[in-house]
Amino acid sequence: MIKVCNCLPCEMKQASAVVDGIKREIGIGPGQTTADGKFTLEIVGCIGACDQAPAMLINDKLYGNLTADGIGRDTEILLTGGCKWRKNVLYWPTAEPSIRRT
Repeated sequence: MIKVCNCLPCEMKQASAVVDGIKREIGIGPGQTTADGKFTLEIVGCIGACDQAPAMLINDKLYGNLTADGIGRDTEILLTGGCKWRKNVLYWPTAEPSIRRT
């Protein structure tokens, strides 16, 4: 689940451009789910990360200070298999577990 915040601080820092970047990377718009069921994109109210605007949550993990051009890094890792799922925990290539499936 990808949730992009659209509260005032996030919108002032181009949250809509971040949504456009996600659309470009994974091919879905708000309210849609990828054909494989891995990603759903939602636009939500404040997620409490105004100091990191614009911000989003991917499976409840916070990503802040986003740019439309930089949005590809995290979605690319998820899509290309650069990380591994083990017992519903996502392991990044060089990090501790960070995202849990719900």
